[in-house]
Amino acid sequence: MKKVLVLLNLILFTMIPNVWANDCPTIRKSNVYNINQKLFTIGSDFDILINDQFAGKVLQKIFKWKSFELRNENGELVAKAIQRIFTFGVKIDIYDCLERPIGSVQEDILKSLLKIRTVYSIFNGKDQLVGQSNKLEWFGTDITFYDASKRQVSMLSRPYINFFTDEWVLYQGNSHQVDPRIMFFVAAYKTSVDRDRESDDDDSSSIKK
Repeated sequence: MKKVLVLLNLILFTMIPNVWANDCPTIRKSNVYNINQKLFTIGSDFDILINDQFAGKVLQKIFKWKSFELRNENGELVAKAIQRIFTFGVKIDIYDCLERPIGSVQEDILKSLLKIRTVYSIFNGKDQLVGQSNKLEWFGTDITFYDASKRQVSMLSRPYINFFTDEWVLYQGNSHQVDPRIMFFVAAYKTSVDRDRESDDDDSSSIKK
């Protein structure tokens, strides 16, 4: 009788879907993505294109503090990112569709007498450093990431002048050290942070006048 109960339990266990074993939806793989900010949206929303074909989107969650979602071309949730509130600079925590940590991005601000630069560090889900960007001017346009062996992981680039919206190009390398889902959020948050800083600079100028 005991063996029968054990067998029944095994059968029932195999019949119940294990949600934690399922992979999350993905974005179609490509070495080059266009990440174009949409015009006339309340937040900072982006379309992801592969050879001018829609492949997904990054959406800002308006009623949540600095939160974004990455969705594929079918509208399925791929990953989400949330900016920490009490940090110096910007720290972004990124999770998959099942709330499992993918990694994080830390903005480090480097100040000197003449320049303000930033470096972006990427950590994996175990909080291990797996990638770091070149030193970037305050409103820089090209962000190149390298792994611990100084091999290029990926690069984000946008035109020097954007009148209304940002249009990023993501060149994705073959390194498996950095989860590619992270890079879409780096573009979205960089645009958001730059817009905030521009607004702060405008407010400061108005006060001085």
